[in-house]
Amino acid sequence: DALAGHKIQVLSPSGKDGNHTFLLAAQGRSTCSGFDMISDKLRNTQPICGANKMTWYLGDDRLSREVLMEFAVETRNPASTPANNIFIVRHVQSDGSIVASKVIRGYQIVP
Repeated sequence: DALAGHKIQVLSPSGKDGNHTFLLAAQGRSTCSGFDMISDKLRNTQPICGANKMTWYLGDDRLSREVLMEFAVETRNPASTPANNIFIVRHVQSDGSIVASKVIRGYQIVP
């Protein structure tokens, strides 16, 4: 289970030249673009975004491993599909150790 002090992270693909390819927030902002929590989980915890990373720092909220967490966020897609087109979702404990992670293949970008 994800408890107080833990964090949930989503990382979007980043380009081989170091540029982030799927932007989850406008440059210099920590507000996730067009964020909406679809499920009723983590209602008291707002994610923080930076370039290609979205992070929920858990305080009062708790997330059971059996629970499906659904959300929407706007991204700024690159002009073409990145070579490393994967999204990573991970559950991190307060000491930085990774409890669980999942790699999800991204979709092909059609200009």
